[in-house]
Amino acid sequence: MDPIPVPAPYGGLNDSIPKIALRSPECESLFNFNSTKEGISLRKGDSLYNGTRYSPGTSVNINLATFCKYNDRLAFVPYYDSGTNQNHILEIDSYTISYSTAAIGFANFYPQNFNNYLFLFSPDVAITPGIKFDGAAWTTIGYTGTGFLPIGGGNVFRSRNYIIQSNSNSYWYSRINAIDGALTKVDLAGIIESSSGTELSAISALTLSDQVTTTFIQCFIFSNGEILFYTGTYPDSDDWKLVGRARIGNLLSPRSSTFSYQGDTIILSDSGIISLRDLFLKGSEQAVSLSINSKVQKEWTTIIKAIRYYSHSPSGYIEGNVKGVWDCRRRRRP
Repeated sequence: MDPIPVPAPYGGLNDSIPKIALRSPECESLFNFNSTKEGISLRKGDSLYNGTRYSPGTSVNINLATFCKYNDRLAFVPYYDSGTNQNHILEIDSYTISYSTAAIGFANFYPQNFNNYLFLFSPDVAITPGIKFDGAAWTTIGYTGTGFLPIGGGNVFRSRNYIIQSNSNSYWYSRINAIDGALTKVDLAGIIESSSGTELSAISALTLSDQVTTTFIQCFIFSNGEILFYTGTYPDSDDWKLVGRARIGNLLSPRSSTFSYQGDTIILSDSGIISLRDLFLKGSEQAVSLSINSKVQKEWTTIIKAIRYYSHSPSGYIEGNVKGVWDCRRRRRP
């Protein structure tokens, strides 16, 4: 009898279907393989997807997590050269240095695009608040505010720049379309249920539309999984109001637990991979069990529990990069 051709299991895991009812292209578990539509390959740790750091030399360190673009035209990545004690901004296409700091030591940079400028915010004292790029040249960021110490994770909402204050539950916002000048600070510590040991990790916007109206929602996402939903023009306006709350598990990392996807924001937390839109429309419990998360919920929570155990991080952010585990003696994933 001729074998029946079956495509590779590119659908991956699906915890929502009993194992006995699984059909191609889904699978029970690909413990030792990476899957694609073309086929499968032996999985050694997470070698297919590893690497947020690349070191082309002994004295140079590039963190690809800070990769950023200007108007989809130019791409940059900051890196630190320990030989000169400088930070450089590398323009990727031409592979040339676009900007260099003085010899100030290592500095963190967090990209944010606003009003045809690429902002690289930095909380490091030697260069704070950072630098900005207008398509031709880099200049010092001109925002001001008492104690202003910016970090990544902010957004643009109704033509204002929203910037997170480092290691706090606070944020700043600009005047309409303002690329410099005085900022206004807002502290949310008294609004969230638990502010101790918590920090504001990300700000993201939602747009909800029907045939009659469009509603713009500004969402504040905290490290402990609390989320606040606001509507209105801006925080000091008469129509600004809190319209909802949600609670999920702890976020996994300070600046990499949220990302945009098809008009939505996806959140990576202890309790699952969760849609911000679902959280607002259907509540915390339903959002965790919806389709975006249901196929991998069991596997996800198992992996996160294991990582927390082995990284000695029972709560809060998970420190370090986990690239997978490979049993060399048995040539398999444990």
